[in-house]
Amino acid sequence: MAFRFNFYPEKENLSDNATSTITPSSKQPSPVCLPEAKLIPYNPSCIVTLFQKWTDLAVGGDPLSYLSSLPHSTSNSDLDAGVYEGGFVVWECTIDLIRYLNDNKPTTAPKRVLDLGCGCGLLGCLTTRLYPGCQVDFQDFNSDVIKGFTIPNYHKNCNDMENSDKNVRFISGDWSEISPLLHKTYDLILSSETIYNTESQNKILQLLLKHLDPNIGVAYFAAKRHYFGVGGGVLDFTELVNSSGVLKCEVIWCR
Repeated sequence: MAFRFNFYPEKENLSDNATSTITPSSKQPSPVCLPEAKLIPYNPSCIVTLFQKWTDLAVGGDPLSYLSSLPHSTSNSDLDAGVYEGGFVVWECTIDLIRYLNDNKPTTAPKRVLDLGCGCGLLGCLTTRLYPGCQVDFQDFNSDVIKGFTIPNYHKNCNDMENSDKNVRFISGDWSEISPLLHKTYDLILSSETIYNTESQNKILQLLLKHLDPNIGVAYFAAKRHYFGVGGGVLDFTELVNSSGVLKCEVIWCR
C-alpha cells in the first residue's frame, strides 16, 4: 500500500487545538543508546565492492541493481529496536513504490529529495536517474547499512551520471537526532516500510513537519496495512498525520 501527503493549502483556517490529539505515550520506553547522527562520506575512488552478486529489478527498460549477497547483520532478527532496524533487507513495499513512481513520475522535477530509512537506497537511486541534477540525501538508522549496502548500490546504479559524487549525501542516525544534518526543507521525501513501529511514528511526523517544504513538498510512503507483532501500519500513521491538522494524507495505491 502506498500513500502520500503534503500540507493543507490553508493552514491558517485550522483550529488552534488541531494538534491536541498528538500526545506522548504514557508508557515510558526502555532506555536505549541511540547511535550518533553523522554524515558518511561518499568517495567513488575508494569504493571496493566485496559482494559481486547483484539482483536486477526491471523498471521500465532500465533496470536498477542491488546487492544480493550482503554482509551479516549483528542481529539474528530482521529487527532489533535501537540496534538494527532491518536496513539490510530489500522489503517488498520498496519494490511497489519504485514501480509506482516509475509509472507515475511527478511532472515537476524536485530539487531536494530525502530517502528516509533508505536501507538499500533504491528509492533515492531511482530519483537520481529520473531527475538528473537533483540533490538526494540517503538516511538510515545504521551506519553499517549505509556503508555496506546503500553506498555500493548507489555507486552501481548512478556512478555514470554527471556530478553523481556531488549531488548526494549519506546520513546515519535516529530520526530524532538527524535534523541538524538535513537540509532545511525537501520538496520530495520517499520512504518504505518505516512506519511499522508506533513508537517511531511521531518521530517521523515531527521530521516531516519540520523538513517537508510547506509550499510544494510531497511525501510518498509505502507500507503494509498492519504490522503484526509491532503494532504499526498505514491506518495508525494515517490517523496520526491527519490529526496534526497541518498535513493531509491520501491512499493512492494498494494491493
